[in-house]
This record gives sequence, C-alpha cells and structure tokens, in this order.
Amino acid sequence: MGIQGTISEWIGNLTNLQKLSLYQNEINGTLPQTIGFLTSLDTFALFTNKLSGTIPPSIGKMTFLTNIQLHENQFSGTIPEIGDLTSLQELFVM
Repeated sequence: MGIQGTISEWIGNLTNLQKLSLYQNEINGTLPQTIGFLTSLDTFALFTNKLSGTIPPSIGKMTFLTNIQLHENQFSGTIPEIGDLTSLQELFVM
C-alpha cells in the first residue's frame, strides 16, 4: 500500500534536501508551490502516485535538478518553464 495522504506546504522548509523519492505510493492532491524552495534538490521522484492538478511553475527555480520523474500521476495543464534547469538530464512526466 505505501504512504498515503498529501504533500504539505511545509516541505518547502527542507531547503537542504538533495533527494526526494516518494514514488510508488498513494500520495494524492496537488504539489504545493513551496516545492520550488527545494533549491538544493537534484532528484525529484514522485512517479506512480495519485497526484493531480498542474505542475507548479516554482519547479523552474530548482536549478540543481538532474532528474525529474513525475510520470504515472494525474497531472493536467502544461509543463512549466524549465529552461533554467541547465543540469537536468532526465525528465519523465507522461
């Protein structure tokens, strides 16, 4: 079954976090805008959950990201501006 529930706004307080791997759980709701405060993050893996809504534009501030895995969720809308993520090597959002 795994972890259930939502991702709280407080996650943005973890400014030194380098890896966020919460994949293959039952996390639902939307990604908070405060996710963009995780500017030290290099791995962002939330695939195979029940997340919905849009991917927050604040993701474009996470300039150390090398890997984004948000696939197998229920996101809608467009992919936000990520042109400043010059270290990005992998992007999975289907």
